[in-house]
Amino acid sequence: GIHVHSTSNCRLLMYTLHGNKILQAMLVLFLLYYNWIAGYFKTYRFEVITTKFYPLVILGLLLLELIITIHPAMRVKGHESGKYCDYTSSNEVNHLDQWFYTILLPYWFPVVFAVPPSIYMVLKYKEADFIEPRKTQVRLTLAIAAAFFLTYLLYYLLLLSRELEALTVSRTEWQHLLGQSVWYITQPMFALIGHAWHICVPALTLVLDKELNKHLPRKGEKKKEIKLDDQVNQVNGRVEEKDAEVDLENQQYNSSPATTVVCIG
Repeated sequence: GIHVHSTSNCRLLMYTLHGNKILQAMLVLFLLYYNWIAGYFKTYRFEVITTKFYPLVILGLLLLELIITIHPAMRVKGHESGKYCDYTSSNEVNHLDQWFYTILLPYWFPVVFAVPPSIYMVLKYKEADFIEPRKTQVRLTLAIAAAFFLTYLLYYLLLLSRELEALTVSRTEWQHLLGQSVWYITQPMFALIGHAWHICVPALTLVLDKELNKHLPRKGEKKKEIKLDDQVNQVNGRVEEKDAEVDLENQQYNSSPATTVVCIG
């Protein structure tokens, strides 16, 4: 079918494009700061309170995402032909939105905010200051955050270099065409590498969470099923062994000197 670019569809598309990327970064920062605070105070009260109000935390993150991304989403509308979306703001405002919502908020601002809790937890982890299960939680959180920033590094470096080049370098038409060709090749490739983060999250959880590994089914292990006949045979074998031990004891007693003394008496 033909997709109609109505105003509502265009705004939903813009909200999804910006919102999902920003929400991912907020979730990573939430994991880092949650474990940072829990490890700093070294008390389970904070964990109990956070677990109790966890639905409100998720609702708060979604509300924050809505507040942040509603502004650029409302500045688009569907074209009269229904074939594409139009921006209602000026080119300067669109360029600022490109910087703020596509480059800085989804990646580079979270990188800066992720440095303090990451350094704190790494240093405390090396000093063996954490005990289980906090130690596993910290290790898993650092691994997930590192996977997020590393897998998306190439993609956001490409976006940053493209914007900086557009600001500082004057290019000929041929250089512009060549740059567009490189962009069309590298942009989807680096974006695909970034999506590997969604595979890293469950993979890291399975590898690093030792307590979870204990409850996973393992290949090659079979439960030993003991049939009723086998149980009866085992019981009979034990009874026969006990009878043989009793007979041996009686035989040793009858042949001992003590028996002769008792008989003489």
